[in-house]
Amino acid sequence: MIADFKKTAEQLIASLSFDELNIPLFTAFKPKIYLVRLDALRPLLPLRPLRDGTNGRIMGNKIFKLLPSIERAKAQNIHRIISFGGPWSNHLHALAAASDAYDLQTVGIVRGERKTILTPTLKDAQQLGMHLQFVSRSDYQQLQNTSMSTVLNQQFGDGLIVPVGGSNLDGLLGTTAMGESIARHLPKTVGDVWLASATGGTVAGMIAGADKVKKDFSSCVTAVSVLRHCEMAHDINGFLQQISNHSTEKVCERGTVSQPWRVLDEYHCGGYARVNKDLLAFHEQLEKEMNEPVDQVYMAKLFYALWSQLREGKLDTHQDIAVVHSGGQQGRRGLS
Repeated sequence: MIADFKKTAEQLIASLSFDELNIPLFTAFKPKIYLVRLDALRPLLPLRPLRDGTNGRIMGNKIFKLLPSIERAKAQNIHRIISFGGPWSNHLHALAAASDAYDLQTVGIVRGERKTILTPTLKDAQQLGMHLQFVSRSDYQQLQNTSMSTVLNQQFGDGLIVPVGGSNLDGLLGTTAMGESIARHLPKTVGDVWLASATGGTVAGMIAGADKVKKDFSSCVTAVSVLRHCEMAHDINGFLQQISNHSTEKVCERGTVSQPWRVLDEYHCGGYARVNKDLLAFHEQLEKEMNEPVDQVYMAKLFYALWSQLREGKLDTHQDIAVVHSGGQQGRRGLS
């Protein structure tokens, strides 16, 4: 399945144009900024329209994180996927859309009490057929333990349990295929690849994928954490180890010269889905100059971190930079 998906990943990435970001916020700085617009990838399958006329889309990095698990479920005759997320979860939104298209049942374990009015994200997921189960924050953490799989299957029926964010082995191998393809297609002048990160799975895939083509790829991978008080570097190392255990090729660890990477954890702006006045002001200007919606949970923080580092003179201006646009625009509705 993964071998076939590598071909799909290559076809998807090859279809993208890596355009320079020419907006005033960034043209004042010397390095060119290239956008890897995963959000522009067309859906791989027909998707049912939602009530507002838009498509319930699996988009961006979620294509690479979720479709391998869905393919596994179909191949093993599993009819249900159970996963986790918050009220504005891109993961649950994309999972509901993809599973609807593949005629799979889905259960979303949602962190926190059910509100009188659901978020637009959860309304979409519910419309796409996902059963929503709201649990307390403590139960949410406990249920994610692998030892609780029997409890989940007893309550909701046998199914494939996918962790929050989709960072299981299938998802990691999917994002590794993504990372390898991105590394092959980036302009040779790029010296740093930036991604926003919550669970660290997509970043780990980018690092591991780039390491497979390291003879032609010498860039650093920079992860901007959108979480507060997290251990993202530790988590990424753990994911890299899982990828390495599955592969006959050695996958780099943090600090090795084969594939350098780093985590910036000072741009979370208060924590996951939180904003502050500086981010809001930057976000407003960013959307104005890009003339399109940008979500505040991931991409606004990623651009804000990059802009801040450039303004403070902390980056090598002799090498260009690539920004992976992972999608997530549906979360923009949280600021409305």
